[in-house]
Amino acid sequence: MIDGARRFGNGFCLPAGPLREPVGRLRHVHAVVTQGEPQAGELGMALIETGFTRLGARAETAEVSAFRGRTAHAVAGIGNPARFFDHLRRLGVEVIEHPFPDHHPYTPADLEFGDRLPVLMTAKDAVKCERFADERCWVLAVEAHPDPRLADLVPRILKERRGG
Repeated sequence: MIDGARRFGNGFCLPAGPLREPVGRLRHVHAVVTQGEPQAGELGMALIETGFTRLGARAETAEVSAFRGRTAHAVAGIGNPARFFDHLRRLGVEVIEHPFPDHHPYTPADLEFGDRLPVLMTAKDAVKCERFADERCWVLAVEAHPDPRLADLVPRILKERRGG
């Protein structure tokens, strides 16, 4: 899996860079999936938003357009917070950015901004905030839409591995 915007960053693995494995590992994989625009020989994958869910009250949902034209805080403790903030902007949200390091151990203070504006976050961040989130907190739900060729490739690889 490659970040289509940042690609390989500085080429270093964590903690010195963004990679979880060395670039040389690509010589030993069956497929390279790129979130975003793929390059030659890669399969693309898009994250498609399906709506918002209020954190802590799973039954309450809102359409993707619910925050269009509104100002909201956006928190992201993921590998590339800017991707999440840009995604929200494409949905028409006026974003106040609050980037955190990848795998950030959230505390209640991380969600206090001195106002009652909505706080939008990724599902990855929501898991860490659920126990202390309040009614301002919403999660952007997304679905992964990989290149359809991946659906053909995976069963073929598994069949080959089983010797069938």
